Amino acid sequence: MTPGGDVALAAVDLLCVVPAPPRAGTVSAAPTGSRICRDFTAGASKLNARWYGDVTHVGTWEGWLYLATVIDIASRRVLGYALAYHLRTELVSDALANAAAARTAAPV
Repeated sequence: MTPGGDVALAAVDLLCVVPAPPRAGTVSAAPTGSRICRDFTAGASKLNARWYGDVTHVGTWEGWLYLATVIDIASRRVLGYALAYHLRTELVSDALANAAAARTAAPV
């Protein structure tokens, strides 16, 4: 850019605008029928009894990368995860399959 370039833009009433990245929407309340009811406390005696998951996106040079995780509530250990360039059912099912391979879920 040449010196005084901003002045030249102002002279013709132009503004430089940088677009904001897309914002992901989240669900603010637990769906009805949730067994956890947003209670994420558990003692060591409930190890491997309750899991929760999350899906998030990461910006990369090639576009958005989606990460799905499954975490044990009692140990706070990541049991399984999956990465993909799409946000489809396979992403979550792969993360659950990895978690099931790492640990066998206790009956609820």
